Amino acid sequence: MPEGSGVVLEYAADKSKLGLMERASRNLIAWYVARAGEPLRLFFDPADLSARITAMGFRYVENLSSNEINARYCLEGRNRLQLRGLRIISARI
Repeated sequence: MPEGSGVVLEYAADKSKLGLMERASRNLIAWYVARAGEPLRLFFDPADLSARITAMGFRYVENLSSNEINARYCLEGRNRLQLRGLRIISARI
């Protein structure tokens, strides 16, 4: 891949890596999505996924937790969106 190539993925952490509230939120999301015909199937251990992407040759890897996503991208205020149990990983060459 040429210099500057990259990838961004949204995924869910394996249940064993989640706290009680994150598990409950993910179960609710999974229920709604399954009703729409789109079952959640992408669950990864965050450290393992970072290691796999690094092994593929990506040098700059950022793996954000729900709390980090909320702090960076969700606006303060009355209608503040709060993500639970979802993660974003981005990587580039």
